Amino acid sequence: ASVSKEVGFDALQLVLDVSPDQLFESMKMKFQQVPQTWLVSAAGEIVYSVDGELDAKALSSLIEEAGSLK
Repeated sequence: ASVSKEVGFDALQLVLDVSPDQLFESMKMKFQQVPQTWLVSAAGEIVYSVDGELDAKALSSLIEEAGSLK
């Protein structure tokens, strides 16, 4: 079970029907592995990201960053 589910954090998750190489290239992503977690502002900017597994420390930081968004 993921840490986020264990603590009740729920967010939109997307599953894309493209190859990873297509996704990484089209989004100009430097970290080219999954999973990735992004916190996106209302303006569409990535304001926080986690490259790899979302562990308890990263989740705590993500929640803190989300709380600071207006």
